[in-house]
Formats: sequence, structure tokens, C-alpha cells
Amino acid sequence: MAKTPHDAILPALLLHRLQVNMHVAGPSVEPALSSHYEEFDMHKKTGSIFKAITAATLMTGAMTAQAAWELDGAASSFYYVTSKAAAVSEVNSFTGLSGAISDSGAASLAISLASVDTGIDIRNERMRDIVFQVAQHAEATVSVPVDAAALDSLTVGESMTGTYTATVSLHGINLELVADLKVVKLADDSIQVSTVRPLIVGATAFGLEEEVEQLRVIANLTSITPNIVVNFTLVYNQ
Repeated sequence: MAKTPHDAILPALLLHRLQVNMHVAGPSVEPALSSHYEEFDMHKKTGSIFKAITAATLMTGAMTAQAAWELDGAASSFYYVTSKAAAVSEVNSFTGLSGAISDSGAASLAISLASVDTGIDIRNERMRDIVFQVAQHAEATVSVPVDAAALDSLTVGESMTGTYTATVSLHGINLELVADLKVVKLADDSIQVSTVRPLIVGATAFGLEEEVEQLRVIANLTSITPNIVVNFTLVYNQ
């Protein structure tokens, strides 16, 4: 079928109208797209900043956690010597040890009194139930302020010796004891703390004289010396 002049004019009008519409819409569309890209770029930058802050926070937390020292109970030892019947001395120990040294220099030691080891089961039971009364007093604790910067400055193999004031909590009583201690840097992530000379701890000072007397009567002994001699070696790891 042959096209009429009307048929030829109609497509031309439609094309012209489309070009006009595109020209009109153009100025309003371009700013909108530009605004969208700017908003997207802002979100992208904000996300990058947030990630950087998060990474810095995690790194700071990791450094703080690394600065603290945890007691290695398996590598540590705590011994005390008792005397009875005027001439018999015996070595005893505690195996349940835990503790830490914070990055601010607060050193702590917790002793599970139920872990007492005298070498004889019935004597362990008597110590737990009669003397320490672990049902009411499960732990003895020791806290000592130390110089954290001095610990960090030690090189492997280097040691330092000092006199420290320790707060000891036992049987509901808190007392301060003075101890001479030696600190040795075993490795980059390990230190050892030990007594330079033995400590003498009295049962009477912690209100345990009646419990010691009960133990003497039950064990049918002529005497039990109320003082014990303490030595320990503690290993802390980062």
C-alpha cells in the first residue's frame, strides 16, 4: 500500500517530540544522577573511615590483651613446710594455682585450698575440712603491685630482685606480708617469679589456732608448730 503524506509526517512528528522531551528532561536528570553519585561516594568514604576505626580498636584491644600475663599453673609450684612432734618436718603443696599480672601492674595469685597435697589422703581431708574449711573458704589470694614497665623492659635471661608488700587473704582475714622476690625473663612471652628467701606464715595471724589444735588432737600428736615456711615459683605467660 502506498504511504500518504499524512503517514510520512506522523513519524517525523513523533521523532521531533521525543527529541524535545529528551532535551527538556536532560537538565533535570543529570543533576539527580550527579547527586546520587556524590551520595554513594560519601557512603563509601564513611564506610572506609568506619573500617579504619574498627581496625584500630581491634589492634588496641589486641595490644592490651597481649600486655597482660596469665599464670601457668602447670609450670608453677607452691610449697610449704610444717613441723610436728618437735622434730618432724614435712613438705606440703598446693596444685590448684591461678592468677595474672595486668598491664597496669596488678599481680594476683589464687590458691585453691582444696588442692592441698600432704602426701597422705586422710591428712589432705583433715586439712581441707578442719583447718582450711574449704566449704566456707575455698581460696587463699595474694595481690601484689608491681612495676609493669620494668617487667616489659626485661630482656630474655635478665632478672630483677625486689622487696614487695603482698596482701594475703586467708580464712576471711587480710594481712600484709613483706616478701623478697626475684623475677626472671624466661622468654619474650614468659616470666618467672620466685621467693628469694622463704616466707614464714603464722596460723595464729589468720585465726587458725583453734583449727590447728583440733588437728593435733585428732592426729594424736604432742605438738604442731603453728608457723609454716613457704616457697613458691610462679610462671606467667603472655
